[in-house]
Amino acid sequence: LAGQFLSMVLLPAAGLAAASLPGERLLRPCALGLCAAVVASCVGHFAHWATAAAGGALVPRLLLANNVSAVGPALAALLLCLAALTARRRQHRRMAAAGATLIALYVVGSGVRGLWLATPVGILGLLLLSPALRHTLRSRFRLLARLTAAALLATLAIAGWLSLPRPELLPSTDPLALLAGPRPGLGPAPPPEDDDAPALLRWKRTSGQRGWALSEPFPLSRPGTYRLRAEMAGRGTGSGSVVVQWFDDAGSKLGETAAVVTAGPWRRIEAFGSTAATVASARLVVRGSTEGNGEWWLRRLELTRVGPSWLAPVLGQIAVSKHRLVSLATLAPFDPSLASRVQESRRLIELFASGTLSQQLFGHGLGALYPLETFGYDDSGRRRAVDEVNYIHNFYAFLLFKLGLVGVILVLMALLIWGAAAIATARALPPGTHRALAAAVAAGWIAYCLWSTSSAAILEFRIAPLWGFLLGALAVDSAATRDPSGGTRGPRREPLR
Repeated sequence: LAGQFLSMVLLPAAGLAAASLPGERLLRPCALGLCAAVVASCVGHFAHWATAAAGGALVPRLLLANNVSAVGPALAALLLCLAALTARRRQHRRMAAAGATLIALYVVGSGVRGLWLATPVGILGLLLLSPALRHTLRSRFRLLARLTAAALLATLAIAGWLSLPRPELLPSTDPLALLAGPRPGLGPAPPPEDDDAPALLRWKRTSGQRGWALSEPFPLSRPGTYRLRAEMAGRGTGSGSVVVQWFDDAGSKLGETAAVVTAGPWRRIEAFGSTAATVASARLVVRGSTEGNGEWWLRRLELTRVGPSWLAPVLGQIAVSKHRLVSLATLAPFDPSLASRVQESRRLIELFASGTLSQQLFGHGLGALYPLETFGYDDSGRRRAVDEVNYIHNFYAFLLFKLGLVGVILVLMALLIWGAAAIATARALPPGTHRALAAAVAAGWIAYCLWSTSSAAILEFRIAPLWGFLLGALAVDSAATRDPSGGTRGPRREPLR
């Protein structure tokens, strides 16, 4: 209750704090500080990724080991860096371009699909509200076109290179041919939804066992990056995986690479892993996750060497980004993250519809739990099954359940007023860097409101104060540029260069 109440108060409190500060130009230093902090954080994330990659570990998404990231403020900082491209000094424009490029790469590598959707909306809004930025980018259209073409050609080149035929390293691509013999929970069975089809390899997690050795160890003496591909289907809950375990001459395990799938129809999955220089053999293992009670089918396996070991982190990052992009474009129901958000929203709508009149009008209260069987983390960071949930991804569903229709109307009115005021301020300022920064705040506010449908970005206690301060700084600057007659008296109009 206290946490959610404070989260709701943080944004307006930070706005009041910014408005109470002395001075007339708060937006520029505030924007500079936020951009510098996010750029420094992105550098730290890339350094963490590179360090892990050098040690042989894969970091498929640009998150730190404790799941801390710069995702929340990244979009706001990206828009502010783009706005700074209108600066008069060439050195400042170059620094802004470098910062925007680094943050854009981080946004792509983060794998946060809500951020991917919100970013184009924010950039489009910024372009509509900032004539100076449009002029700047128009003058560099050829450069932007070349960079875009180079990125597309690089993507096509990587895809073509990966599709080249390579020697198969498994004794057989048929999982049943690899199976030494059936055992409890693992063996041939008809595929899902088709009992008359030929039997395929199936496994089902039991209370006593969650993993089985599928194959005997086979020789593999050449280190490098390996690609494991599998065709799998699943039914039930949890996840299933096919794992390649790497061993040295003494039979000691060096590491493993896993291709993981959740319940859904047949689909091809892949995973990349690197081996140590001392690798001598490998073995295939199939598993079911400790949470859930699903069953899994496997009909084809491939294991190929694609290059030296240093390629594994790059290809692993590309594979994860590709999977998340495809699942977003197709709204894949078998993606666990998307499925959980849909399930969560449906459950909250049901609870709202079945609630009393007072609950529909005023909600269940901040801090209220709602029944939903899912998985979460306890105070020690251990993943466990839960049947009551406090956190709600969709900010507007959060408002509806916690505060009811009255709370939704009041909060939405506040969001709309702040957004309209930011847009009006940006449009009233003369063209130049100051207007571009104001446009970045207004466009960013719209983008974050959209992003909050999949993640409570506005309510996030680390993001809400930043937005409150940006809006407060914009209000101070707006008041400073308005003369008593209602017009504007500054800032000085800057030439478009």
